[in-house]
Amino acid sequence: MSTFKVLLDKRRKLQDETYPLVVRIYTGTKFKDIGLKTYLKEKEFDPATGLTSTK
Repeated sequence: MSTFKVLLDKRRKLQDETYPLVVRIYTGTKFKDIGLKTYLKEKEFDPATGLTSTK
């Protein structure tokens, strides 16, 4: 069974203080990150809901 989660990849901080948005797919004990070619600042992303805020 596979599950997924939308999150910021905090391993790859860019110079403009943004992080890439990725979908992490879990299959058993392995995972794969798929980049969405979207970059957000940490305060623009709510990790609890996986939603973005542009306030």
